[in-house]
Amino acid sequence: MVCEIIADTVWGRRSLHNDLACWYGYEQEAAKIQELYLAKRRQGAVAEVRRIDFIR
Repeated sequence: MVCEIIADTVWGRRSLHNDLACWYGYEQEAAKIQELYLAKRRQGAVAEVRRIDFIR
């Protein structure tokens, strides 16, 4: 559930959460999630969020 919320509310545009992911060193992951989300590939974005260790 948390991953879906993050994918829906965070990655569509520059945001605090995107900046935070980058600050933690996940620049590539944040860019990939944003790319998927903007391409309307929500499930792909959610799957990528689940791969980031700091979410757990």
